[in-house]
Amino acid sequence: EKFEEIKSTPLKERFSIAHAGTLYYFQRVETFLNGLNLFIEKHSETPVDVTFYGLNFYPAQIQRIKNAAGKATVHFVDKLPHEEMLQELGSSHVQLLLATPEKHQIYAKIFDYIATGRPILMVENDNGPLEEILGQSKNSAIHSTAHDVCAYLEKMVFESERWVNENREDDTFTRRNQTKRFAELIISSLESNSKA
Repeated sequence: EKFEEIKSTPLKERFSIAHAGTLYYFQRVETFLNGLNLFIEKHSETPVDVTFYGLNFYPAQIQRIKNAAGKATVHFVDKLPHEEMLQELGSSHVQLLLATPEKHQIYAKIFDYIATGRPILMVENDNGPLEEILGQSKNSAIHSTAHDVCAYLEKMVFESERWVNENREDDTFTRRNQTKRFAELIISSLESNSKA
């Protein structure tokens, strides 16, 4: 229910990329920032803002980003209430999901990202569950090199029709539906164990 009003949230004036929550040492933020800097070198007159929401509590990761930011305009924001965070995600042109093929993890933010309907960029491909989940989203992209990130940003910035929301008609990733699936798996497992 929280997501219905977000779909009508206007986009920010400057092209904006949002990352929500924690950044872990193994996530490939450098690949993303290298790609962004390639974009900036080619299109220096085109402003792009990147905001890391909720990262102010982790100075080591802030320094890591600053070290790799180059000419990119990067902002760091304190944690926000969930509804406010959803508004920020809904008004951003692209939502950034950072991953690595070495660690397969599912981050809760991916479900907020999907529910807002905004485009999602995953860097780098985890070759695992995140790729599988994003494969069900029409406006997501997965790139593992700086050059591919740059090409993606060029498409997103200069082809404004790519900014449209994806209106999900199903409830595949709602907590209710996921809890139901989890309960069905537990029951199925218990039933098969009792027959053995």
